[in-house]
Amino acid sequence: MPELSDRAAEEFVAAYPDARQRTHAERWLGLLACQATESRRVRWWQIPELASAQAVLTTRRMVLCAATAVIAGWGTYVGFTQITQNNSPTFGLYLFILFFVGRWLSARIITEVRHPTEELQPGFPRAIRPRWPRDWGEWSRLLGAALLLGLGILPTLVKLWTAQAAGLPGATPAGSYRSDRSACLLKGLAWAPAGLLVGALPAWGTGALPESMAAHGLLAVVLGMLLSGPYPLLRFSELVVSADWDERVRFLPLLEHAADRGVVRRDSDGYEFRDDALFAYLIVRGQAALDDQAKVRAGRLARMGIRAALVRSLTQRGRARVCVDGAVGIGVGAAIAFGIFLAGHGGVVWGSGGHAYGWALVPVGAVIGVLAGGLAAGLLFWSLPLVASTSAMALAHLPRTSRGKRLATALVAAAAVAVLIAGASTVLAKIIAYVLPAALVVACGTWAVVLASRRTRALPRRWQRAAPDVIAAATSAAGLLLLIDHRLLAAAPAAGLLFPAGAWGSILLWRWMNRSKRLAVRAGADLVLSLLLGGIVVLLLVWLANILAMPRAEVALLRTVLGQAGALADLPWWAWTSCWLLLAVASLAFVRWPDKLKQVARQFARLRVVAATNVSERVLSAVHVALLALVLVGVAAPPALTPTLSRQLRTTYEAAFQRRVLDQGELTAYREIARTLTGQPTSRVLTALVTKLHDVSPPDDEEASAIEVENARRLGEAEALALALGPSAALTSKAQEAAADAGISGSAPHPGSLTERAATVQEQEKKVDETGKQVETAADTAARVVASLISIPRLSTNEIVQVVRAYLAGLIEESPLKDTFAAWIERLPGSHRPPDPEAEVFPAPERLEQAATAQLSAEFSAAGDDDPVTDPFVTDQALGKARAEDPLDAAVDTVNQARYAQDQSGTCTGCAVPGNSDENQPGEQPPEDNPEEP
Repeated sequence: MPELSDRAAEEFVAAYPDARQRTHAERWLGLLACQATESRRVRWWQIPELASAQAVLTTRRMVLCAATAVIAGWGTYVGFTQITQNNSPTFGLYLFILFFVGRWLSARIITEVRHPTEELQPGFPRAIRPRWPRDWGEWSRLLGAALLLGLGILPTLVKLWTAQAAGLPGATPAGSYRSDRSACLLKGLAWAPAGLLVGALPAWGTGALPESMAAHGLLAVVLGMLLSGPYPLLRFSELVVSADWDERVRFLPLLEHAADRGVVRRDSDGYEFRDDALFAYLIVRGQAALDDQAKVRAGRLARMGIRAALVRSLTQRGRARVCVDGAVGIGVGAAIAFGIFLAGHGGVVWGSGGHAYGWALVPVGAVIGVLAGGLAAGLLFWSLPLVASTSAMALAHLPRTSRGKRLATALVAAAAVAVLIAGASTVLAKIIAYVLPAALVVACGTWAVVLASRRTRALPRRWQRAAPDVIAAATSAAGLLLLIDHRLLAAAPAAGLLFPAGAWGSILLWRWMNRSKRLAVRAGADLVLSLLLGGIVVLLLVWLANILAMPRAEVALLRTVLGQAGALADLPWWAWTSCWLLLAVASLAFVRWPDKLKQVARQFARLRVVAATNVSERVLSAVHVALLALVLVGVAAPPALTPTLSRQLRTTYEAAFQRRVLDQGELTAYREIARTLTGQPTSRVLTALVTKLHDVSPPDDEEASAIEVENARRLGEAEALALALGPSAALTSKAQEAAADAGISGSAPHPGSLTERAATVQEQEKKVDETGKQVETAADTAARVVASLISIPRLSTNEIVQVVRAYLAGLIEESPLKDTFAAWIERLPGSHRPPDPEAEVFPAPERLEQAATAQLSAEFSAAGDDDPVTDPFVTDQALGKARAEDPLDAAVDTVNQARYAQDQSGTCTGCAVPGNSDENQPGEQPPEDNPEEP
């Protein structure tokens, strides 16, 4: 046997004279020999079994998911952009198809994760041989494939034309390899028409239609190729094995070269080793390579690092813990977000008695939180096994990359980011701005979880070990809230917890850089720490300014003080040079006169003067660089942001000016009403109006009912309509003139004047707030003055004031009357004098009835239903009854009917509702058109 082994080695050396090629061939041919059967035959389509089945399938899974996510995400973005401009039903069909594609892919992934494959079964190589259908079964399959727009014809034909390539006459291993590659390509191309059609759905009618169709067609080709035949599995196995062994290999060229050198022989079914001696020699080499690789993998699994820590933490118990933490955090965040949404959109709901019952929505928020938490738990339960298996595979099969490879990867990533920014800068900027606050919080929270886990894992009590879970849940909730509203990061007091975490993380990074073996890393430690702390100081200043509502002058003063402190920390070079020269002289003196300066040298050693001087220099330099960030932000930010901020300030000023002018119009109207009507005798018209409003919907207590207040507001609007106010002059030109007078308009200002402009806008907004408060006071005063003109013994004073207040609000605030007053007091061109307060407040019954009838007609016309006011063929019992009443009572009943037609609340006898026939009550089904005769 030793002689045979030596002879085989000599023959192998003769076949591969180059040492590098010989080592490569010994390793991989030896592995193939270990895989081969007793017949010494190697078939290329069985080579994928040499690699880990889990690694190969996971790699294919990641490629498929990444390609699908990128193209489908882009298509969804295009579809949403289109649907905001033109509501097209094709996008809904696209989402429907995406749902089923995602469900199909997820089912395959879940099956592979739950039941991992131990061995790959690639199947036999295939060849495409076009032919006519042979029997009625094949014709029926083609007919069935043609039913769905003919998209299934090509895939069905490719399936019918597929035959085993290895069994064809004159077949060779390389020929069967090329045939299977062509078959994979043709199968992918067969699905291209379906991909083109799907790609047209989200981009139909837009300029992105060709790009969308091409991208989705390419995705269909990729899916069709990668999910069929042994060729894709061979390529994936080559990728996995090359990464695992840290050496690139291509098996078919390897076998072809071995056949050319006489090591193996070709036949129609694969490659066969030449003799037993060479086969045994390669088996020994392959087994030695496997043993060495097993040791390498054991070393990878035992090493420390992020991937190793992730694998060790994602056990079954660890995954359950993450699911619970994520579900709780997402649930709490969703419930809080529901409350923020209600608060931001006026979410206080009022009952019939005028009392808020916002607390009744707490169970609704809890239900939303439970649903969101359950959905998050389901997603985590589905994805964490995939993350765990992928991390374990990466740890076992991926070697630690070298510095050159990491640098090359970073350069490629930077180039990709540059291309993305150049191609879609606006979209990418929006995505980054949307995700960055949440990513910052999640990063800080993850670091806090890791730190808490290290500190609490050895504690005896269970509730102490639960600290990382609390932090993880809080991080999940905060991340969700920031995705919903990123402004919370700068306005929420809890965001202050991020700054100590960021500072401590910067110090840890500095310590790690100081312990590095590379000189360049140690040299940059102080600079990196200074820059990070400077950025944290800038963010802290912005956060404090938002939380404490600091005026701009105080922010500027604080920034100036910090900048001066940074300048004072930068001592001149000669100061430190002199200090180090004095220390050098003292050291020489200690050496020259050790006995005389023994006590002084002992004090120097005890106080560590040299170390203290070194630390002081580094600390002062770091403080200077950190506070220099404030100066850099102050210098660089205004030129970059001044044009944008200037436009925003001008727009804000003009809007604030218009609001103030309109508020002044309301204020003038209320004051005129209060001044003119003070001391007037009792008004019979108002008394009858309030009495009728009370009779339509009497309250349960001394407070006015919600329906009574709503009807009073609508009557005020009807009275404003009855006044037949002309079109008011536009305030836009007046606002622009005011902005120009205040120095807000014009070209982009110098950065130094930006603060003055912001102060001017703030002053205008302050005036708006003050005017708004005056309007509230004047409105209450006018309501009480008008209520004093009404005397109804069976109505409480509070109810009368509330009804009158709603009536005046509809008359002034919800009508063009405030615009008329605003244009009049500003003396705008085209303005005219408002009517007298008596004509405003005291309605003329006939004109009020006509205006109320116009309101009712508008409600039915807006609903697209037949108008009972203008259509003589439509009968309305309530409207007919109102026309027979006194004009004032008819106006109240008609307004009540218009209100009822909109929300169907309260009582309205005989009132018709849009969408119902005249003879039916609201909510009843209309009778059949052709009832069956008995």
